[in-house]
Amino acid sequence: MHGLSVKVRGIVQGVGFRPFIHQLAKRLELTGWVGKTDGQVEIELDGTEAALERFLRDLRERAPPLSRIDEVHVEQRPAHGFSTFEILESEAVGGLQSGQSDIVDLPFTASHDILACGAEQKSSFCLVNGSRAYLGQLIEDLISPDALERFEDSVETLCRLYQVAPQLIVHDMDPDYQSTHFAHEYPTTSAIRAVVQHHHAHVVSAMVDNGLEGPVIGVAYDGGGYGTDGAVWGGEILVADWRSFERTAQLRYAPMLGGRGAMLHPYRMAAAYVWSVCAASESEFESYLATVPIGERIMLRRQLEGGDKTPLTSSCSRLFDAAAAMLGVCREALYEGQPAVELEAIADPRVGEVYPYDVIRRGDGWIIDPAALLRALWCEYRAGRPVRYIAAAFHNSVAAFTRTTCEQIRDVRGLNRVVLSGGCFKSALLTQRLVDGLKAVEFEVFTHRQVPPDDGGLSLGQAVVAHALTSE
Repeated sequence: MHGLSVKVRGIVQGVGFRPFIHQLAKRLELTGWVGKTDGQVEIELDGTEAALERFLRDLRERAPPLSRIDEVHVEQRPAHGFSTFEILESEAVGGLQSGQSDIVDLPFTASHDILACGAEQKSSFCLVNGSRAYLGQLIEDLISPDALERFEDSVETLCRLYQVAPQLIVHDMDPDYQSTHFAHEYPTTSAIRAVVQHHHAHVVSAMVDNGLEGPVIGVAYDGGGYGTDGAVWGGEILVADWRSFERTAQLRYAPMLGGRGAMLHPYRMAAAYVWSVCAASESEFESYLATVPIGERIMLRRQLEGGDKTPLTSSCSRLFDAAAAMLGVCREALYEGQPAVELEAIADPRVGEVYPYDVIRRGDGWIIDPAALLRALWCEYRAGRPVRYIAAAFHNSVAAFTRTTCEQIRDVRGLNRVVLSGGCFKSALLTQRLVDGLKAVEFEVFTHRQVPPDDGGLSLGQAVVAHALTSE
């Protein structure tokens, strides 16, 4: 069996082109799908070499009379193992396009068909059948009813397309995720349910992406995920393999004022860090909040003073939020992650300076304390140093405290392989600084290759952890 990916441009929409393709593929006993996106028709085909050649010839010679083919792009690939040929809606096609690998070859053969449901924002699901994993459509936010419907339709379409009947259904630990509700409500009576911690799934996703089984040092920096202690994790350094993990190091907790709302109000995270982590004086705190309306200023003070009612987070993304807000780069965000994007965009990559920080041994692990870093950042900003220099030094400092922590873990645990995963590693500057720093002290460093580092690749890790937990 062989495979082809075909893209056709021209007058190919609204002229009966997709039904023509469907009939042609059926006649030649080809499997796969046809769909339309962005002014073109995309076709995925599995079949014999002779049938594929005949398809390409008839594609041009027997096209519908109202159509016009201007360009045909053909790419050979291994057969995907489709079981039928279908016409897909454009929403379903979106999850099978470039930007994330739709099929990942696994280093094992699963004994169960697996459905891993991913997270909630910028997430996708994963199906496993045999030794292959199929990643579904990337959905921005499952909170929206329309997005959840697309998610459900996409799961149904890919299960049918790849003949997957889930016997093992995997979800995140967060009980409030829509993907968790979907997993519990999935219409099957015989499937096993499994729960996988968010950052363990991130690390294992990167491990599988690089052919590793572990144990490794796994750096998982992202916007947040439900931790085993009920807090919002996201600045984690784990020792992990496919089956288990230890939370070996973490960013120091900070109050997440307003809960999830803090993601769109970065100045709240800055206020939380200034108050609780930097132990600022009353005048410093009031100086920072000077531009905040008096009503909200009072509300923030009350939340900070009644700290036991405010959720705590170790999220590295929230640390970036605080830095961006303190520097005036982004005090209000339109989307989660905007402060980090803008902070990277303004940073001068020629700057090599690193701010002070503390990595504190506590029990069997370590706490990364960014208080000194943020105090230095705030002082330099108030002294008038250009923001592009401070932003670069901040990135350098995050990479430096991560490298230092990994070195201390290596000294105790003897591990030399480090994998990087989580949405923070969509930052090219942070990733390059950290990779260079780790390699300079002779670590083996692994980053994502086929699947994205953010929650778009999380479900692959969920599926592999669930397989490992149920296979022995």
